[in-house]
Amino acid sequence: MKLVVAIVQARDADGLVRALTDRGFHTTQINSAGGFLRESNVTLLLGVQEAYLADVIRITRQHSHART
Repeated sequence: MKLVVAIVQARDADGLVRALTDRGFHTTQINSAGGFLRESNVTLLLGVQEAYLADVIRITRQHSHART
């Protein structure tokens, strides 16, 4: 079992949580603000079997985007 901690921007969180849930992964969501310009962030915590770790990372990358 692996613990995945994903910190994403708040605007990406709903779509990411929905995509993870649709594929059977359950998350704990912690809302926060911080960093430069005090942007809203969401920390997602997931307990994942090692066999599914690559799937979680792929889904997270598909639904989270870097912004400038």
